Amino acid sequence: MGQEAINRFNHAIQSFLKIASNAKHPVVLFLDDLQWVDSASLALLKGLYDNSDISYFYLIGAYRSNEVDESHLLEMLFKEEANKGREIKQMNIDVLKEPDVKKLLKMSISPINRLDYLTQHVMEKTKGNVFFIKQLLLHLYEESCIYFDSENKEWHVDECVEQELIADNVADFLTTQMAKLDKDMLSVLRVASCVGNRFDFELMSKVLTFDKKRTDALLKQAVKENLILTVEHNQYIFSHDQIQQAVYIQCTEQEQKRNHLDIAKVKLLEQSLDVDDFSILDIAGHLQHVVDEAMTEFTQEHLTDLFIKRLRKHQKTLHMNVL
Repeated sequence: MGQEAINRFNHAIQSFLKIASNAKHPVVLFLDDLQWVDSASLALLKGLYDNSDISYFYLIGAYRSNEVDESHLLEMLFKEEANKGREIKQMNIDVLKEPDVKKLLKMSISPINRLDYLTQHVMEKTKGNVFFIKQLLLHLYEESCIYFDSENKEWHVDECVEQELIADNVADFLTTQMAKLDKDMLSVLRVASCVGNRFDFELMSKVLTFDKKRTDALLKQAVKENLILTVEHNQYIFSHDQIQQAVYIQCTEQEQKRNHLDIAKVKLLEQSLDVDDFSILDIAGHLQHVVDEAMTEFTQEHLTDLFIKRLRKHQKTLHMNVL
């Protein structure tokens, strides 16, 4: 997207918020994973923050502090605003403490026969990491180490909780869990992890070797197992970025390259005269994972054709503006 288009987009968002946010209907915008923010997105947020005509607008952002150092765009923004005398309120959200985990378990699975025992085990393994706690509890339930005793009408914690061989960090734990998945489902998720956090059924069905019916069934099963979520018709996202990462590292280097190349080829063939800059950058992003020898004549010709189409579109727009 060119700078002129970016400016128009930013202006449109600011104009919308001027109208939409008021005393009776304040607007709250929450943005997650700001550790991945790019310069264009940050410029948009800064424009909203600096615009004095926008009132009753509250911006909340979340990011992983361990992935934001002094050279990060976000940290640079904080320093810039501080130098202007503006305060950006920050709240450090730490891992859960043992009393918090105990309260969480009591609220989630109650009544339970060995609450203190389970709390201690969960804390030892997860160190209070919320996402890890959720995954661990799901695993213990699937292994029947936690089950509902219908006769006594309470949740029962079995001794096998201690016998389960569970990794000491969430990344290793997820990697182990992914390796246990059905072979076909893992194949689907591996391709999806190469597409990105968001993917759609049509693209997956063209890249995968399964027929559409089988692909659809596997995606629905992955949704049922809470590995991915349905966001709209035939559109999916991974339920957590760490799940995507755990699946991605299951791929060998060659498999990653092959998947990225196959995805790029499908996207290249799908493009029309209305191809935009984002599509070109998306395709280029997949191709950068591919070794030079994999850039076949087919790929090079289609990518060149895309750039030519985009250039002609820019020239046509420029000509119309001049007229």
